Amino acid sequence: MKLKGLGVSAGVAVGPARVWHNTPLRVPQRSLLLEQIEAELERLDQALAVTRDELRSLTERLRTDVSAEVAAIFEAHAEMLNDPALVDEVQAQIRSLQVNAEHALAEVVGHYTAALRTLEDEYMRQRAADLEDVAQRVLRHLEGRDATHQLETPVIILADDLTPSDTAQFPAGMVLGFATAGGGATSHTAILARALGIPAIVGLGDGVWQAQEGTIVTLDGDTGVLDLAPSAAEIAAFERKQLEQQQRQASERTAAQAPAITADGVRVEVLANIALPGGCSDALRWGAEGIGLFRTEFLFLDRREPPGEEEQYLAYRQVVEHMQGRRVLIRTADIGGDKNIPYLLVEQEPNPFLGWRGSRLLWGMAPLLQTQMRALLRASAHGPLGIMFPMISGLNDLRALRRLLEEVRETLHTERTPVGQPAIGVMIEVPSAALCAEQLARECDFFSIGTNDLAQYTLACDRTNPRVAHLLDPLHPAVLRLIAQTIRAGRAAGIHVGMCGELAADLSAVPILVGLGLQELSVSPASIPAVKRVIGQLTLARAQGIADAALELETAEEVRALAAATLQTLTASPIDEVAHGA
Repeated sequence: MKLKGLGVSAGVAVGPARVWHNTPLRVPQRSLLLEQIEAELERLDQALAVTRDELRSLTERLRTDVSAEVAAIFEAHAEMLNDPALVDEVQAQIRSLQVNAEHALAEVVGHYTAALRTLEDEYMRQRAADLEDVAQRVLRHLEGRDATHQLETPVIILADDLTPSDTAQFPAGMVLGFATAGGGATSHTAILARALGIPAIVGLGDGVWQAQEGTIVTLDGDTGVLDLAPSAAEIAAFERKQLEQQQRQASERTAAQAPAITADGVRVEVLANIALPGGCSDALRWGAEGIGLFRTEFLFLDRREPPGEEEQYLAYRQVVEHMQGRRVLIRTADIGGDKNIPYLLVEQEPNPFLGWRGSRLLWGMAPLLQTQMRALLRASAHGPLGIMFPMISGLNDLRALRRLLEEVRETLHTERTPVGQPAIGVMIEVPSAALCAEQLARECDFFSIGTNDLAQYTLACDRTNPRVAHLLDPLHPAVLRLIAQTIRAGRAAGIHVGMCGELAADLSAVPILVGLGLQELSVSPASIPAVKRVIGQLTLARAQGIADAALELETAEEVRALAAATLQTLTASPIDEVAHGA
């Protein structure tokens, strides 16, 4: 029985199924005598303290061993436990209702999460799941249960969905793959699986419950297919693929420290996308040649007020200095859409992706934007830094932002504050920006194509809506032609053109993107070795031929078939160590 879902972490896996039922802990209600209340409050405080220590230790381990982006998930969990309103309410329930801490915590968290799930904003709905995850940790400590997951042999985990805690706490090396009935491309399971380098499929539906515990299944994170009853021949084929995958990954990691150069000597820069300054270490470890996207909005999330100028300046300076002269492109905060910031008191909109978001929102909150511009200009005095603006729809947007940036620069000069000369660029993620790329290219220093939004706006598909997820393909001919037009306009004007959207990490798309003339691909750190490998197996002439053929096709399915066939021929070839510069 084969199930089709969404592949969110590349690679293949074969092994025994472990059907994971993550049922909530049973929460008993016990009545307390008046003289027992203080002892119960103390028991709650101890469980909270142990949970905070556990989260602190987990965050530090993940930041060192995995990535800063993954660690940030658990930093946010720790912040939830530090919310005095939440803790005060639980304590009040214990006192007023004279009930045990478990019951009070479950009641309070239940009210919070129910309210969050009524909101339209996807980010806030995700906070409900995070809060439940944190509460489960506290409940385990209150009941004296071990939160770690015991696995005796490597398995493929099948579940309805997995919490961040579940995913992070499986023993290292014991999970071959993840397959979940629910979830999406931006779920925590997807983020963690990619960071850990574990093949994963989400959105498989209830068919996962047809799996028999311990039976051998195969999982293909590239195609999104989970086979619950593979034949002996199919199992043997997957075992060969799995071994080849492990050998290739080892070679890729070594080769990734060298520049990405095609077999005929054309260099394509491969940079990293990061969300926090600590991500620089991950980027360099995986072979990044710079930072192609620093998502500054993560500095604004999960707090009660925006970061001040000094905090931002230190963060941006840390990234610039850590990268030691390599390119660093920092995006102004892309707030709005699926990233709502409660303390900004932005009114709920019926279509937030089409409303007040990105540069539009920052422009409407000029002090917030000016503070970020001051911090960025100050940080640019410490090394090569590019400032890029999101959600640009045309020349007026760019000109207005550049004028404001110059005003901020003049103020800093008046204050005798050192500033550098940052490059100024725009995100090409709105169709009108791609169509006006010639005009934009004359007034900025670089383009960075954001395919996640460019695809959703071009195809009229909300990328957070699973009902239309199958329609959202950035290799759709319409999107591909906008990408090609943007690259042509940028190169004609002599400016740098890169891509930081998820398409840049799609190995089957890399030949087309190189053939279209992209000079830079910016991807998650763990994706860098594989992207460099594909580039090293290409010649520019072959890539251009593939890109030309793709532009003539009529449907996304046809482009995908061409891309898949191309990748298959490259994967079948041995890695050319010379092409990698080894």
